Amino acid sequence: MKIVDPAALAQPDHPLHSSRQADVVISPGALALIELQETSGSALTETLEELGMVLSGRLKAYQRTDEQTQQIQRQQALLRLVQRMQQDGTLPRQMLQQENNLSSGQSLLSVAAALAVETTGSQQRKRLSDRLTELMSEEGWEISLFGLLELGTVNKKVLAQINRLFQQSMNEETVSVSEWFRRVMDWPDRRQRVRVLLRMMAFELSVSVTGSQQQRLAATLMHLRRLLLFLGLDKTCQQVETACCLTPGTLLPLLIAITGESWLFAEWLTPRLLELTSSRRRYHRLIQHLDALFLSMPDHCFNDDDQREQILSVLREIKGDGAIT
Repeated sequence: MKIVDPAALAQPDHPLHSSRQADVVISPGALALIELQETSGSALTETLEELGMVLSGRLKAYQRTDEQTQQIQRQQALLRLVQRMQQDGTLPRQMLQQENNLSSGQSLLSVAAALAVETTGSQQRKRLSDRLTELMSEEGWEISLFGLLELGTVNKKVLAQINRLFQQSMNEETVSVSEWFRRVMDWPDRRQRVRVLLRMMAFELSVSVTGSQQQRLAATLMHLRRLLLFLGLDKTCQQVETACCLTPGTLLPLLIAITGESWLFAEWLTPRLLELTSSRRRYHRLIQHLDALFLSMPDHCFNDDDQREQILSVLREIKGDGAIT
């Protein structure tokens, strides 16, 4: 698999930011990338930097450390995150107020922001550091923090739902993008919630996980990034569903399933297209739309450099044969 450092994706001159078509209309691929970049504050930059470390193969050779050392590493990682937000002006002003009556995530940001100020005196730094250690020892602090950054203030039921999936993914074997989509397909604000998962995993990978868990989590991060790109195609899929009179919500799962095939066959794809429409005219219109979609989808939606062309070849084979008589 060809792996490109995703941190480069945050740069405006990266080739993935340009469409392959010269049309004035923004391509589905460009729309997907725009959706990927819609984050709160420095969320995308932070996540891509962590993913860049992971996907370029520079996984840290973590040594088993005592609990105190691990706490220090996690606190330092959080302070780096807050410092980035302070530098680019994306730390919400309300997070800089006093800690009274704040949620767990707000308290974490408030204390970390105060601790990140270099002019803070040594005694105050010790007090703030102890308070931050206390907050980070509470169960579920990660979901409180990253849920706040991506979703704002949400109820505990939403955070618990995301956290359950996070805990499950930390210990399971790698699952496919299709399976990830099945897990989140009914979520409202699913792009933002997937980004919460992605950021939590990137943080864990950057500070504490070891051994085989590194590899599993790195693969999961890659799948979640691909899923975000597909979720960015949601509006385009809705437009195609309307144009082809398809049942709402049926096209995006098909796109994900198609790219989930290591090698696509017409015998596999044809019956799935026939399930969506029974009209010959709408059937061929659907194939035309799929051709255009796969032609312009971002490179990272595909398993490798050749998959796009192989999928297009099968679509054009089916179009030539005709399946509805």
